[in-house]
Amino acid sequence: MKAGGWGRIVNLAGVSGQTGGVNRVAVVTSNSGLIGLTKSLAMEFAAHGITCNTISPGLIDTHRVIPDGQAETAHAYYAEETAKIPLGRLGEEDEVAALAAYLCTDEAAYVTGQTLNINGGLYV
Repeated sequence: MKAGGWGRIVNLAGVSGQTGGVNRVAVVTSNSGLIGLTKSLAMEFAAHGITCNTISPGLIDTHRVIPDGQAETAHAYYAEETAKIPLGRLGEEDEVAALAAYLCTDEAAYVTGQTLNINGGLYV
């Protein structure tokens, strides 16, 4: 990318990297570290035409493996969490993909070092 004078780096870091979380020290630490890495790379590579950003998704409607006998508990948990989202729904995988695609375009050339939240307004 440096040799070509152009590049896009897009990282994914869960929202816990910004909010913290009880009993989630490992994932919070790794997500926070990725956000810090993004900022440092953005500054280091900006002069070479390379941008670096992080997408931080909230609850996204993805296929989840639910252990046998836990479907009712999982359904109740996600219903409760969805009720907290101001837009009133889970995000879609395609919405996250569209944000990533945008960050890889020339139109996003002035966006770098940012953590872009895509969470329906849950964490603002």
